[in-house]
Amino acid sequence: RDFLIVNGADDQYLAGRLMCADAGIGGTYGCMPELYLFLEQAITEKRFDTAQALQYRINEFIFRLKNIGNFMAAASEILKYRGINIGPRRNPVPNVDIARLNEVRTLSEDISACAEAFGAR
Repeated sequence: RDFLIVNGADDQYLAGRLMCADAGIGGTYGCMPELYLFLEQAITEKRFDTAQALQYRINEFIFRLKNIGNFMAAASEILKYRGINIGPRRNPVPNVDIARLNEVRTLSEDISACAEAFGAR
């Protein structure tokens, strides 16, 4: 093999891997790494029902993350709630609207609860 195939759509990670992609690269992996690692484990172990169920949950989180406002700002806030403060965003990336910070906190909590429910730690 002279090359690797890398899938780039976070919401299609499972599909890409099942169609022989070797790996994935995406913007939401850092927000919920344990879910993607558990998804990869389920794929490797051929537990496709679990993988599909987890991909659906991941997609729900991606949808919510993108609807909070600027994706990069929302992602950095998720990281902050998860204990990783990457510092302030640079212009022109805006901050998350202060009225929507509760949504970010709730999303972060929901990601953690999902990881617990699937046993992904």
